Amino acid sequence: MKKQVILWLVVTLATSLLIRVSREYLYEPVETSKVDTLSPLIDKLAMCESSGRTDIKILDSNNKYSYGLLQFQEDTFVRYTKKYNFLPEAEESEYMNFIYDGEYQKRLANEILKEPKGIYNWYNCGVRFGVVDKTVVIK
Repeated sequence: MKKQVILWLVVTLATSLLIRVSREYLYEPVETSKVDTLSPLIDKLAMCESSGRTDIKILDSNNKYSYGLLQFQEDTFVRYTKKYNFLPEAEESEYMNFIYDGEYQKRLANEILKEPKGIYNWYNCGVRFGVVDKTVVIK
């Protein structure tokens, strides 16, 4: 009986260690220095877009769904994931597995917001925060 308990403990500990190690290799760590400068704006966008919820899906006025914390639409999410090569080992059909991942969305938004008109991806919230000129029309 003691041998079975000890064996069970060893297997359980080994399994949890393997899971932890595999997660470190599956996901690239986000460099905090890159995220920190835009982090306050990204957090404000998350509250504005989804009230901080990662599990939300909303049908937008353009009849397309927006997903997750920062309300990415599928085509935008895929386009920027490809552009920044965030999932180099994944096939495009696997990209949507990450659309509800709030940390992934923040990392993606961090890169988008570095672009000159990146904030326009969150036009309404950008107007609300005064960082988007509402007289500019995006085509």
